[in-house]
Amino acid sequence: MYCPWCGMQAGSWTWAFWILVLLLVALVVLAVVLVMVLRPWAKGGTSDAAHGGYHDSGEGALRILDERFARGEIDEEEYARRRSLLLGSAGKASSESA
Repeated sequence: MYCPWCGMQAGSWTWAFWILVLLLVALVVLAVVLVMVLRPWAKGGTSDAAHGGYHDSGEGALRILDERFARGEIDEEEYARRRSLLLGSAGKASSESA
């Protein structure tokens, strides 16, 4: 059988080779798609923007602050001070008293 792409005679092994190459390429594409889709869940979290999470609303900082307080990294006083700063109540109170 003549192979028009390679310019030489091609046996049945050539077609089998190209079928295997096609399958390998398909598997690589599938693997890349799976990694891109499943990557947000790889570390136990979710994609913030894709799932309506803490995107540009300031809630991400509050969530992190809550987690640090729960782990005991900061005490109650530090937690309350930082939370009031994030929520803006400290800034409003200081501007009203001035």
